[in-house]
Amino acid sequence: MLFRSITANTIIVDDITTTTTNTGTLTFAAATANTIAAAGAVGTSSALLKEVNIVATEDGANAANKASITGNVFATTVNATATATSSDEIEFGGTVNGTTVNLLGAGLVDFHGDVTAAVVFGAGASTTGTATVAANKKIVGAVTTTDTGEGTLTFATATDNLIAVSGNVGASGKLLKVVNILSDDTASDANEASIGGNIFATTINATATVTSSDTVEFAGTVNGTTVNLLGAGATSFLGDVTSNVVFGAGASTTGTATVAADKKIVGAVTTATTDQGTLTFAATTANTTLASSTIGATAKLLEVVNVTSTANTATLAGNVFATTVTATATDATGSDSIAFGGSVTGDTLTLVGT
Repeated sequence: MLFRSITANTIIVDDITTTTTNTGTLTFAAATANTIAAAGAVGTSSALLKEVNIVATEDGANAANKASITGNVFATTVNATATATSSDEIEFGGTVNGTTVNLLGAGLVDFHGDVTAAVVFGAGASTTGTATVAANKKIVGAVTTTDTGEGTLTFATATDNLIAVSGNVGASGKLLKVVNILSDDTASDANEASIGGNIFATTINATATVTSSDTVEFAGTVNGTTVNLLGAGATSFLGDVTSNVVFGAGASTTGTATVAADKKIVGAVTTATTDQGTLTFAATTANTTLASSTIGATAKLLEVVNVTSTANTATLAGNVFATTVTATATDATGSDSIAFGGSVTGDTLTLVGT
């Protein structure tokens, strides 16, 4: 079946297909009540529709209003518009597959399955436009925003190893407003939730819940204003971090952040509660300013800071406030060193090396 437009609040029960890929535009008029717009699949893996348009707009009573496609969607372009901030929702019950998914409203778009497409917070997303991805589901593609500071992307808690998004999130000069990523090991085995590309967002909330087994991993660079580390588990940065980093109230004494070899934090590192948060820089092999600014603060000391050099100089440029600081310069020839650019305040400073 091939449709051009569907009346508001009307359901299509059967599958919707096209005989030739990238043909056929399917438009649902704006739903003003909870509506399953399509109960079956839209398109197929071998024959994608050209375009699918779905809109939810509350009827003026500010009542919750959801327009849903319950089956898998295969379309080159998908335009999802949840108009109002607090009441409108577009729900995709299956996978979404195509080239581009445009999120065009100020409300919520909810993905219950994997998304294999680029996701774009469009010009109508405003600062309240939100996308949520169900637990253990992923985006295979990049996530961008038309206007900087718009778009909130939330991944529901991962309970298994997951690359939550394979591509970049945001872009230089076009930062998302908020990104939330969570890892929670309910089976007491190692569990890692990852963002595979670079991330650009004003605020990033990373929650690795369980002490010994949960990790949130950032495989690329992290760029923004604030990265909040909110769990008792580990956060791993494999690229440079250009942002302030905060061990939040949920970090407890076991919350840990590790920074890969020869990577750096350009910004301050603080903790919401004194004596919480362990910051470890992997051993440098080149001259590196590992932290450009202050670590900890007066009366808000980190629990532990670890820094190691195996060649050249590893530098902490600002003041360091931590209960325990361990500095390791390993090369017996004296070719490696640890440089503290400011004061060091804490209980124990351990110098290790040959």
